[in-house]
Amino acid sequence: MYNIEAIATDIRDVRLYKNYSQEYLANKLKISQNAYSKIEYGHTKVVTLETLRTIAEVLEIDLIEIENIREDAQVINYIPAVPELPEVICYATNNLERAS
Repeated sequence: MYNIEAIATDIRDVRLYKNYSQEYLANKLKISQNAYSKIEYGHTKVVTLETLRTIAEVLEIDLIEIENIREDAQVINYIPAVPELPEVICYATNNLERAS
């Protein structure tokens, strides 16, 4: 059995990284935004493999990647320079506004 809460969190992380809205994914799945939100927050006890496959396809990731995302994010967060990257990019591109 898989841990739907962990998978749901990973799906949410990828969706946010790709800057997709819940509504966008819900439309691709042909469900309401509210129903998709329940999947993403782990409030749906059963998510079919077909639904997970469709989500992975929309997010352009392998289904197996979903389980690896959390580990990758944790590793990235330990790199000291990561929090500074938005500021460095703004400085390098002469963008006077602070990155948020």
